[in-house]
Formats: sequence, structure tokens, C-alpha cells
Amino acid sequence: MIIERECVLKTNLVCSFPKCGRTWVRFILANYINQYVKVHKSIDFFSVFTLCPNYNLDPERGLPAYALSQQDPFVTFSHAVSHSKEADKLLIIKRCPLDTLVSYYFQLSSRHGRDLPPLSEFTVNQSIFTLIEFYNELAATLINNDPKQLKTINYESLHGNTMEVMSSVIEFFELSLEVDKLTQAIAHSAFDSLRRLEIEKGFPNRQIVIDPTNPNSLRAREGKVNGHTQHFSKQQIYKIKNILESRLTLPAKILLSEYF
Repeated sequence: MIIERECVLKTNLVCSFPKCGRTWVRFILANYINQYVKVHKSIDFFSVFTLCPNYNLDPERGLPAYALSQQDPFVTFSHAVSHSKEADKLLIIKRCPLDTLVSYYFQLSSRHGRDLPPLSEFTVNQSIFTLIEFYNELAATLINNDPKQLKTINYESLHGNTMEVMSSVIEFFELSLEVDKLTQAIAHSAFDSLRRLEIEKGFPNRQIVIDPTNPNSLRAREGKVNGHTQHFSKQQIYKIKNILESRLTLPAKILLSEYF
């Protein structure tokens, strides 16, 4: 579905499967852009969508919430592979599939309140196939993309060297890079800050109930690399990897090559 906007802007799109670091990247970019446009005193889970909206028509989090002009940077976000075809520049965020599946489970169970089977059971019977479908479709779509208009980053590199990765993202989107401003943006987007912001100011989705005593209910949950080893046994990890190996297409495996 092509979404028409009132003004024609170059669409810089960030696409990822849920729980791959999209919120973190969004906050860094919004905090960075806000230092130029000075629309907000600070960025929270409401104002962030006025600078870096979702690529949909949600009034609070989508394109109608966008507060800037045609001359300002336009970076939008989506989990829908179909939207990648509409991007002038496309940034893909990847993350270890096993870490992703753990975070995805807690988003559905603790954040959205769904009554789910145990993590390992839900993963091998349901969520892993949702993830596989996403990456198979994405990899097939990217075959026809202009390499100059495509960039991929991974959560692990973002975690290990945030400044370097986000500098490359800003340059890819053809924004002016100022190290001091980016340093501030990264500091304001730290996980502790995001958790505090959500607890104190809330999130623009009334269907979500935030429990300050349950970190798994927060948008910024743990932010760990290889955290899945605390949730899956060696046997479960082996089984999950086997399913990924057997069901992902070759282009999808190439896209996720750092994890295979």
C-alpha cells in the first residue's frame, strides 16, 4: 500500500523486524534532529514520533504526527517489508534471531498482555516462523534494490560502537554530521533514560499497560547482546538454529550471514 503525503519528501525509511533496536535508533535520530530544528525541549515517547514517525496513518505515531517542513530531514520507520519498496533510501536493522525472539516474546506477553505458552514452546511453534517469513520476504525484495540506496546495520555493532554506527547512518541519510550533537543524542537515548521516560511520561498506545516493577513490559527492555543464553537451554538453541537453517532462503541467510 502506497501512503500519499501532502508534501513530497525524500523518504528515508528504517525497516526491521520487531525488537531489533528500532526504538533506540529512532530516539538517537530524533534527539539529533531536534538539536537543529529545536521543536521540543526534550524527546519522549510522544514527541519522538513528531520527528521520526512510523510509515502509517496513525494520528499519534504515524505520518499525521510529523511536525517538520518539506526542507527538514524526513526519516520514517516501519516493520512492513512492503514499505521498503517505497523508500528512496532504506536502512535495515538486524539482530541475532535468538535474541530477537526472546524480546519479541516478552513484548507480546508482558507488554501487550497476551496469554502465551512458555517461551521455548511459543518460539519453535509460532514466533520463529513469523521471523522467517519476514526475512525471506525482505531478502527477496532487496534483490532489486539499488545498493547505493540500501544500508544494513546490526544491533550488536550498534551496541558495541554506537557512535561509529550512527555516524554512518546519519551520513547515509545525507544529514549533516556533527560529532558533538551526535554524542549528546546518544547520551539522551541511553536505555536507562528510555526506561525512565516511559515510566514517568507513558507511551502513546492506550492498549499497553506499563508495569514499572516489570522491566519486560517496557519498550526498552534489557538491551543485551546474546541475552538468549539466559532463556534457552543448549538443546533449545540447537533446535531453533536448525529451524532457521532449514526454513530461511539462501538470500535471507546471506542477509543474516553474521549469525550463521
